[in-house]
Amino acid sequence: MQRHLRLNNQVVEIPLAKKGLFSSPNDTDMLVYFDEFKKQSLGEKDFADLRKGAAVYQKIIEANGFTQFVLLVAPDKSSTFAPYLKNADRATANLVAELAKDPSLPVPRTDQILAEAIAAGKKDVYLSNDSHWGSIGHKLFANALADHLGAPAQKSE
Repeated sequence: MQRHLRLNNQVVEIPLAKKGLFSSPNDTDMLVYFDEFKKQSLGEKDFADLRKGAAVYQKIIEANGFTQFVLLVAPDKSSTFAPYLKNADRATANLVAELAKDPSLPVPRTDQILAEAIAAGKKDVYLSNDSHWGSIGHKLFANALADHLGAPAQKSE
């Protein structure tokens, strides 16, 4: 079931198969922005085109021999929570994984880092009521970039 809430049809409620993923009193479903589902129609040709386009930017950015290109992609909430959705068809494709199929593209696996935190029981990696990260998600994402660049990451207490 897909229920559009009366917020200019911008938000979709997705039922969850597992409770306790959010600190919200309503932890039986999550909200995502409707636009996230536009990505469900993407296919292998689209992903190949995205990888080719990113490679073009990488070549341009790294042409000076000094600047390092990093393709930092924010994983969609529905793809990150795919294992916990009542209906798996509500998940979008994992864009990070699709882009990382090209080994020449430097793509930090932010999808895996966020998914591992959720699997470990961290609540509110994403906000329950929209498609943005919570403070934990932001910190994990920043640490993923720092790790990729070889910089010391800020560790959680």
